Amino acid sequence: MANNITADPNCISLWRFEEDLFLADEMGNNDLTYSNPSWPPIKDTALYKEGDCSAKWTLGDEEAFVIDDGDLSAGFPLKDGGGQTTFSWVAWIYCDVGFADHYLFGKMSLGGGVDTAFYIKYSSTTWAFSASGNETSSGISVAELTWQHVAVTYDGDTDQLTIRVYNDDTKVTDSYQTTLSGGDVVVTGSEPWVVGAPNYNLDVWIDELAVFNDVLTPAEIDEIRSGTFGDGGGGGEEQTTGDGGGISTFFLGCPF
Repeated sequence: MANNITADPNCISLWRFEEDLFLADEMGNNDLTYSNPSWPPIKDTALYKEGDCSAKWTLGDEEAFVIDDGDLSAGFPLKDGGGQTTFSWVAWIYCDVGFADHYLFGKMSLGGGVDTAFYIKYSSTTWAFSASGNETSSGISVAELTWQHVAVTYDGDTDQLTIRVYNDDTKVTDSYQTTLSGGDVVVTGSEPWVVGAPNYNLDVWIDELAVFNDVLTPAEIDEIRSGTFGDGGGGGEEQTTGDGGGISTFFLGCPF
């Protein structure tokens, strides 16, 4: 089955990174450009999770996709002056971790300054989130050389941040949730939307990256991950069990 993400009115952008539509936003409003046309991300038609292609960066070579803040569509979360600070980011990610912190996507400068971004914290090899340069580590380990479906949600009214990661090898979902405060709170800003960072220090593949202007439920995230979103599939009765600082999630009859 295939997702029908674009049918959701809360979906602002969807980049599938298909071979013939590599830069295209399937919502039609936020097509990406190459930050350095001499070193564009690779179209990988051999290793992908959805469709026929993924975007690949190799250690120290390919540079980022980018769209300037002023070119983002109205309603794009974190667009400067828009006031929209509630969002969900979902994507498939496959990586071989290298030698530094790795910023994957978010509102951030190409020179390395960070406004709001999702990244891999190298010192602990965990999925992490940065707001105004303040780091929040989920404590969820990055699984190398396997696809992981990641979801980052932030409620701009309650300041609740959730990082939810599904491991395609183990079929287990781990979740981390916290309430940001003080300087950690997410705000709009003028930095561009960036996918990837210059001079990558790892090999990474990203597929089916979507941005929503609402907080997706766990059932909706699982439907996107399983390819049934928009077709009435997914969902189910959910159970959660505490595991350290995070939450392990299972659906009755089938562990995820």
